[in-house]
Amino acid sequence: MAVTFIQQPDLFVSGFDPIIYLASSSQTTQTNFRYRIQILDASANVITELRKPAYYADGTVDLDAHRIIENYLSYDMTNLIAGSVGFKTGVNVYKKFKVNIREEYGTVISGYASAESTYIYAINSAQTYLKQINSPIDDLVYKGVPATYGTFLTNQPSTIDIRVGDSYELGFLNYATNGTNQMRVKTYDLAGTLLKSSTFTNTWVADTTDKEHFLSVLVGPNNLNSWTVASGSAQPMIADSVAKYEISFENSSNTLVSNTLTFRIDRECTRDGNYNRLFWLNPLGRMDAFNFTQIADDNITVQSSNYNRLQGTRTSSGITFNTYSHERSNFFNSSKQKYTLNSGYVNSETSLWLKELVQSPLIYMIIDGQFVAVNILTTEYQAKSTIKEKLFNVTMEVELSADTKRQRL
Repeated sequence: MAVTFIQQPDLFVSGFDPIIYLASSSQTTQTNFRYRIQILDASANVITELRKPAYYADGTVDLDAHRIIENYLSYDMTNLIAGSVGFKTGVNVYKKFKVNIREEYGTVISGYASAESTYIYAINSAQTYLKQINSPIDDLVYKGVPATYGTFLTNQPSTIDIRVGDSYELGFLNYATNGTNQMRVKTYDLAGTLLKSSTFTNTWVADTTDKEHFLSVLVGPNNLNSWTVASGSAQPMIADSVAKYEISFENSSNTLVSNTLTFRIDRECTRDGNYNRLFWLNPLGRMDAFNFTQIADDNITVQSSNYNRLQGTRTSSGITFNTYSHERSNFFNSSKQKYTLNSGYVNSETSLWLKELVQSPLIYMIIDGQFVAVNILTTEYQAKSTIKEKLFNVTMEVELSADTKRQRL
């Protein structure tokens, strides 16, 4: 008697995409044969149990676990909303689990052979079909292998614009003890001259618990100026002379373990002194952000219901009429707040990246300094290229997720 795993997922997988297991048994010819499948959490508690017959062609059994696991995945914006600086660990962004497959047949109720998979981590990502095949999540993880990098959990261009007061969060997957000892920040002036090179310590560097594999850090200009520098130039990191800065992670030997992202500081004046910043859940499970710096259109649509009531005011002395009484009176008024946002000129890479904004199921807009839930109304989007069109901007229409109700009179 034996159960053998033929196929198991990677150590890190996308929790909203197929998570495939395939196993076989040496007893498939037995009477009433079937497989019992259990999914177990990090504490070996059974999440789900099901039974499946052997596949008719070869006697194997398959399981796609993502429909079960995705129910345990969400998103984490607490640090971004609170502006909490420093290295933070994952909350609601992963689920650790394993699978046990046992053979059952005949009338025997014990003694069946079984096999157990290794533990894996499903993260709160949902990639495109081509990304699932060509760029699996496991390829983004830093695992301590020399000369290999991890990749920040974003598909943003390698250089993006950011304003001085903006926050921005980067996520990273680490599976190496002492793998991500520090974050390095390098600042440059307009001429490209290096101004400062400083490091910030990762207090979760030991990587001894599951949550420490899932790191996040705020890297906006004000975020960086609020940190305590571990080594290198002192604060402020982002001074008026800084035109751009680079973010990367390093190990204890100051060796690069991540890709490098560049943030270009946008200090251009806007036409009305305002801009609109959107945050959205990206396909890799973290929050991306972008500024729409041109004047936005502010619109509402109103839905109302009314009834006709009798005119006139009746008293003991008679019935009188006046000009200020409503004959047609509202008993239900609801309005939807909408904004049409305009980006200003963008490049081809940014235009392509913003497809993810249109596709995202979770979007927030900064209004009066607060994160406000919005839904995107733009249903069709064309990623443009500077090869075809030298100058272009991006227009998005969003709507507050909560309607405004008015008095019922």
